[in-house]
Amino acid sequence: MADRISELPELAATPAVDDLLAITDVSDPGTGTTKKITTTNLFAYLPDLTGWTPVAVAWAYASATTITVPAGADTIYSVGDKIRFKQGGAYKYYYIITVAAALLTVTGGSDYTVANAAITNIYYSKVSSPVGFPGWFNCAVGYTGFSANPTATIKFSISGRTFFFNYVTTGAGTSSAVTFTLTGLPVAAVILAFGATNVKDNGAWQAGAGSVYINGTTMTLGKTMTGAGGFTASGDKDTSFELFYEI
Repeated sequence: MADRISELPELAATPAVDDLLAITDVSDPGTGTTKKITTTNLFAYLPDLTGWTPVAVAWAYASATTITVPAGADTIYSVGDKIRFKQGGAYKYYYIITVAAALLTVTGGSDYTVANAAITNIYYSKVSSPVGFPGWFNCAVGYTGFSANPTATIKFSISGRTFFFNYVTTGAGTSSAVTFTLTGLPVAAVILAFGATNVKDNGAWQAGAGSVYINGTTMTLGKTMTGAGGFTASGDKDTSFELFYEI
């Protein structure tokens, strides 16, 4: 057995959650007593300057958007928390959008999905901007009311229970109906949400604001603020907006 720390063999792998370290408890009378502590307990007391907190329990794939976790997750995690982990490569990043006792529903937009593979190097964060977290994610939506769909750069961000959605047009679609609907939004609104948006109808951007109505993961647009629909069923149809709603 080595007499000095410098003579001990070096641990080349990531420490396991139950690995032991020696620590001197100076609260004991006299010069203190040497005791043991697991890496999990030690990390729990150390400040983390990156904003990430390590997760010492096992997580497992459930689907492309859900993760099985030990019971009690609803006492630890909240909607809007950020997570990162590895599945054989670089870190993947997500927002938590639903929390159950033993299941987390997450979204990484179109940038990250949960693979059917081992989940390692797990961390979560409750701070606004942990190191490395993207903040904004790309996503895709579906359309109804078109014979040729519009193109757009679509991104979202989440802060707590507020969902921010940014839709910037890159090309108008060809209208085939008086309606204009976006489907499959990344996160559902928990209450009905309303707002205003810029709209193009029959090739012309309208002078007045159009309306937007969000129900769950479906967004319905109107040519004017008086109600949904009202578009010409031909010609270019488009929109561009930034809005937010409660999740």
